[in-house]
Amino acid sequence: MPLSESDFRKEAKGAVQLYMIWVRGQEKDTCFIQGDGWFIMPPRQVKSPLVAFDLLFKFYHVINVQYPPYLHNFFNFLECYLYNINKTPVSTVSAMHVNISNYADAGEDEEDEDGLL
Repeated sequence: MPLSESDFRKEAKGAVQLYMIWVRGQEKDTCFIQGDGWFIMPPRQVKSPLVAFDLLFKFYHVINVQYPPYLHNFFNFLECYLYNINKTPVSTVSAMHVNISNYADAGEDEEDEDGLL
């Protein structure tokens, strides 16, 4: 059975990292960013989960909190290749970026050969 939010907090060994809660309703969607014992609701103009995630990402930097260890590579990829923050990518993130770039380049080459461009 999945843990409820309160059960999750009881079982946590230390502070609970920031996370985003996106609630879809019949009339409107609501987003919360929750920290350890607090939460905020972004402005009502936030209508996209991507915008809400952007706020979550920036909150990590504003309040100077470390990323959860199991999401470190994910956030490192975002820092290096999406937000262009001057950080060195960890080796697995760098390798993933090379693979994605090679795949994208191979797709462009196939389109050129087919005369689609």
